[in-house]
Amino acid sequence: MVEIKNTKPITLEEAKRILENRIKEGEITFEQQTALEYAKKFSKVSIEDVRELRKLLSEIIQDEAIIVKIIDILPTNQDLLQAILSKEEIVLKKEDVGKIIEICTEYRKKNSKQPAQHLPKSE
Repeated sequence: MVEIKNTKPITLEEAKRILENRIKEGEITFEQQTALEYAKKFSKVSIEDVRELRKLLSEIIQDEAIIVKIIDILPTNQDLLQAILSKEEIVLKKEDVGKIIEICTEYRKKNSKQPAQHLPKSE
């Protein structure tokens, strides 16, 4: 049985890096391999961009778990961002919502592994 020393929210890119390092150290389990494949497929930003995004978003939001969700999804419109925030019952000022959308759109374009979601903009 593996002992859990601590827990903290991590992005898909961070999980990918951890699992890739585990492969170098030896074999990984089926579950870890599945998680690695998922992280490779859906991670949207580089590890350097994760660090930058975490810093930028922490100026607006203090909840690390929400920051990680935003980095993993990179919402490009208000509806997607509100879907992330609604579960945690976080309410942001309209200007902060705009800043987050702008940041996420910039980083999504910069990394462009996947096209932006095309949902209608909220008014």
